Amino acid sequence: MSHLGVKILRTIELDFAVMQLREDGVVTFYGNEDLDGLSVQRIEDLYVAMITLTENNPAPLLVSKINHFQLNSEEKNMITAKLPSCISACAIKEDNIMLRFLVHTFNYLYRPSVPIKLFKTEEEALLWLKAF
Repeated sequence: MSHLGVKILRTIELDFAVMQLREDGVVTFYGNEDLDGLSVQRIEDLYVAMITLTENNPAPLLVSKINHFQLNSEEKNMITAKLPSCISACAIKEDNIMLRFLVHTFNYLYRPSVPIKLFKTEEEALLWLKAF
């Protein structure tokens, strides 16, 4: 199986998203159209999926097809605590100003220890991720 000309090595389907490990080492996260948030349980599911896909080796993550939603403090803290153990960098494809504002605010307030950057296209995001 391939996506954008890159072979997909492994896929995990969650009830709210699809995650795939590409042959270039990037893990992709495609949220379902109706994804309305990330609960603590969903964050735990993401973490398990990420370490399963990468065999517990941190890898770059591309987040795409994600809707705007709010996270509470517990969810934000859990993301910040779990990120460094399973990803080396996170690129988020965004297409609305509200998501851009929320991610910049998250980066400022929670200071994740891995780089998180926003992009208008998947291609730009993937180019940036290849450095990690």
